[in-house]
Amino acid sequence: MGADRALLISDRKFAGADTWATALTLAEAIKAAEPDFDLILMGKQAIDGDTAQVGPEVAEILNLPQIMYGVDMQLTPNKKRLRVKRETENGYEILEARLPVVVSASKGEPVRRVPSFQDVLDARLKDLHMMTAAELDLDETELGLQGSYTQVVKVFPPARKPGGTKLEGLEPEVAARKIAAFLREEKFI
Repeated sequence: MGADRALLISDRKFAGADTWATALTLAEAIKAAEPDFDLILMGKQAIDGDTAQVGPEVAEILNLPQIMYGVDMQLTPNKKRLRVKRETENGYEILEARLPVVVSASKGEPVRRVPSFQDVLDARLKDLHMMTAAELDLDETELGLQGSYTQVVKVFPPARKPGGTKLEGLEPEVAARKIAAFLREEKFI
């Protein structure tokens, strides 16, 4: 798809990492592998903890501006800033940040580019480097479970909340009176 090279960060010493230890590891790997970058593009959130914390933590560690939940982006005409359309709870907003910047990508509009046959052949010749903990400027106490400030003790579903009351088959005026009486009884009004 156009990448120049790939970097796989893998080591048993990274096992059990919380969001902080993961972000610290990624930030150090980025500094070691590519100290002169313009854009760090990250996923919105992991599928396990679903916290969406790693992207902002990497940005903070690297002291970079961050735009989270991006769905579309483009360089400004002077190529010194990135304009990002991002998801919000109420729709979208457009933000700009100077380069280099960290952007987490949300799903957005799916635009799929199929690689050409030549791209597939060329990909086999691209550099793939596996980086281990020994290549990072971090102490082992900062990695994995040992470097994590949080640990999952127990995972369980939340308790079920009791269901509400359905008002079916009533005339609107009767339903409104019943709702108002309930609200008064519960001291909401």
